[in-house]
Amino acid sequence: MLDPAQLRSETRVRLADLGYPDPPAHLPALFDKEVGYSIRPIGDLVARTAALNVVVALSHGMPLELAGEWVSENDMRTALSNSEVAAIDGQEAGSVAEMRTQVEAIWAFVWVLSLGDQLDPNTLCPDDLVRRVPDLLTGESIEGWRKRTGPRQRSADEVMRELDLHYGMTWGLADANLRRLPPPGRIDQYAIWQRRRALEFAIAERDWTHDEWDIIDLST
Repeated sequence: MLDPAQLRSETRVRLADLGYPDPPAHLPALFDKEVGYSIRPIGDLVARTAALNVVVALSHGMPLELAGEWVSENDMRTALSNSEVAAIDGQEAGSVAEMRTQVEAIWAFVWVLSLGDQLDPNTLCPDDLVRRVPDLLTGESIEGWRKRTGPRQRSADEVMRELDLHYGMTWGLADANLRRLPPPGRIDQYAIWQRRRALEFAIAERDWTHDEWDIIDLST
């Protein structure tokens, strides 16, 4: 179990190395040392990754009928958020551009599932991400995907380290946005926000359910 004060000290060093501002001393720790934290069950992580994969595929032109069939065949309906249900049902579910940004949340989940080596804040998700998630073109099932790739959870400490870093980065981005200054970092800020969203979900103490994916608190 990490120490919250020591973790924040390490995060400050990482933020400086990445060109992000030092967060204020009053920025709260993400966990209480006495309570601790844990990683969410792998079934939840797999289901959330798969749900996002379908939504992003829809935003790139996957036919609604095929998406609906895949969701039904994999018994995924209960793993969808309200906006995801609307998208699968062909209803208004937000802008296509906004849906597509969630590819970076997928990448964060892929990292949490040990199917990606590094969650690099300086680069967007890799071009081969599509090979690390269920192959919707062939109708690959979730079970088939798990057998093919062998996902496994990273340790709770690894995930918490990245969550604290992304918490600090989003503070820096929010502060720059409020001040109307150029945002820090080397990639579009949506990637950092979406990755933090996934990492928040991955830590069990946040207790977010799939239908609350749309409203995860990303305040700083």
